[in-house]
Amino acid sequence: MILPYTHSQEAGWASAAMYPHAQAQYAFGWNRVSRAQGVEVGLVYKEVVDGIWTDCTDYGDAIDCLDALSDDSKAEVPTVANLSPDPTLCGLSAFSKAPPAPWAYANIGQAKQRISITLVEITC
Repeated sequence: MILPYTHSQEAGWASAAMYPHAQAQYAFGWNRVSRAQGVEVGLVYKEVVDGIWTDCTDYGDAIDCLDALSDDSKAEVPTVANLSPDPTLCGLSAFSKAPPAPWAYANIGQAKQRISITLVEITC
């Protein structure tokens, strides 16, 4: 499971995912911007898949891990061009990847997720 995150000076790190698609703000699935973001994430992710991934298993979630990353790690951030005609991801961003929770634990949260994070500077 790959999820995008963006960073702003005012708010810090936040999820950039436009999922689920059936939200009212996306006209319950009729507005396709949320579905197009998956393609955009895939195009950018393929450029950073071999990048530097930080293990975040010891943190509560991806946001906690991103907040804990030192400023030194930002010096090694690769730059990737976003070729989407209507980009939703620009600037300092990150991707988290985690295997899905086992089916038996999916609803009760007993499985500890193995989350990894990579930072990327996306130009639009």
